[in-house]
Amino acid sequence: MGDGSINVETGGLDRFAGDVGFYAVEVDPMDVERARRSFSAGITFGQRNASVPLLRTKENYGKALANSLTNLGRFVEAAKILADAAEQAARDFRTVDDRSARDINHLLTAATERARTARDGGTTP
Repeated sequence: MGDGSINVETGGLDRFAGDVGFYAVEVDPMDVERARRSFSAGITFGQRNASVPLLRTKENYGKALANSLTNLGRFVEAAKILADAAEQAARDFRTVDDRSARDINHLLTAATERARTARDGGTTP
């Protein structure tokens, strides 16, 4: 490992992955499916009232509910994808950061040796 002077800050990516991952874990797809099934019989309020405004309200409510359930399912899936991507990006940055630190330390060590050799009157390779 290097001397720590070269470091890419990946904490933000890790925090983002954790925050977004919370929704991917806490919103259970089975709960979304259960909600979808519970409304599969349609909108049941106002069954004894055949007024046009109420029928429109029921229709709009049904559409809004279907859209909400679809959006919730998509949100959970997107949260999983984003959390995985952020975690992978943080891992990749750490890997590159470690490799870069080793390369730079190697270069600095070689340069230090050459400088010592030159200082001590030897020849620089």
